[in-house]
Amino acid sequence: MPPKKTGWGLRSELERNDSADYSGWERETKMDWKIFLTTFGTIFLAELGDKTQLAAILMTSKTGRPLPVFVGAVVALSLVTAIGVVFGEGLISVIPQTILKKVAALAFILIGIWMFFGK
Repeated sequence: MPPKKTGWGLRSELERNDSADYSGWERETKMDWKIFLTTFGTIFLAELGDKTQLAAILMTSKTGRPLPVFVGAVVALSLVTAIGVVFGEGLISVIPQTILKKVAALAFILIGIWMFFGK
């Protein structure tokens, strides 16, 4: 019988040691602050001045109601991020990380070329 999962596929350290077959989510349940801060910093810097921020500025200036705009943006970004995390967890269990990195890099390059030569 496989060990009981503790949430999002996480297993406690004791349960993890009892099983040799665990995925990336099935690690220690304590927070890894380095990963957290790297993720926060990367997304924060990437989102500065992007379409989402400009849309929030436009909606706030148009409606004069910053709180509903803020709450709507937070909920939307949280949902999109959750979808990405769940999708990423599924992908990493099927496709090796090295291949995913190369595919993602190629996709960014192709999008950049498309944007460069597009209208």
